[in-house]
Amino acid sequence: MDIPGSTLTESSKQLNVLEFYRDAVVLVTGGTGFLGKVLVEKLLRSMAVKKVVLLVREKRGTSVPERLRQLISDPIFDKIRESEVHPSKVFAKLEAIETDFTTDEFVKEPYKTDLLNETQVR
Repeated sequence: MDIPGSTLTESSKQLNVLEFYRDAVVLVTGGTGFLGKVLVEKLLRSMAVKKVVLLVREKRGTSVPERLRQLISDPIFDKIRESEVHPSKVFAKLEAIETDFTTDEFVKEPYKTDLLNETQVR
């Protein structure tokens, strides 16, 4: 559906979204939750992002690396695992930063602040 008075068509709007995310480094909070998984999967499968940076906290004794492994083993990522592009190449675009939102210094790994500064979409 085109918007009356707009010069943008649906296809050109879609192209703009694809171009917006091309080679972008995207910061996602809540990426291991229900809606976050949907967003992360869509970014990895449909957008040519450079990287998706997830802010993740340890939860109930489960470490951040383990939570990332659990995330990518979720059935929502089946399309990526079944695609022609090797899944390890796609999942290599994911990077998790351990966070603690209860403190002012919520990034537990100070060397990763450079990665946060690299993000274009927050």
